[in-house]
Amino acid sequence: MSRKIIFVFLVCCLVGCGQRDKEVRFQGVEEKNNYVQQGMQYLQQKDVANAIKSFDTAIKADPKNPDNYITLGQVYFALKNYTRAIDTFTAATNVAPANGKAHYLLAVSRKERNQEGDLSKAIEATQRSIICFRKIQDEQGFTRAAALYKNLTETGRQQEAQEQTQPTMEE
Repeated sequence: MSRKIIFVFLVCCLVGCGQRDKEVRFQGVEEKNNYVQQGMQYLQQKDVANAIKSFDTAIKADPKNPDNYITLGQVYFALKNYTRAIDTFTAATNVAPANGKAHYLLAVSRKERNQEGDLSKAIEATQRSIICFRKIQDEQGFTRAAALYKNLTETGRQQEAQEQTQPTMEE
């Protein structure tokens, strides 16, 4: 008799624990969404520091969600902190290599930062975004990425032409 009571008690504990696990996971999902929502509210209040903290927390809570990285990267881009934007969009492309938006925004950030090597890396990211957008048949994204690619390659040609017309130190 006492063995049956212990058995029933253990089963009840295990079943009860299993249900709590489900609740915790569900609450975790809500919390992740709340971090992004809270970050957006902070942005509306022009509290950028707390918005960034909320988006960072969203990334830590769900590190495989590229949208969290993209949101944070766009905040850095708006602040003209292109290096941080590039780092964040690069993380998004690592998490989701087929995300055309992440590659596109990475390319735009590199174009805006405009440091040595950024142009060629921006062209590479744009090419990847074009491929991604084409695969999912996102015509609008594809068109934007193609226009950016054209702009970047024209800029590259202009820079090459300027370098060729400038006298070198040896001349």
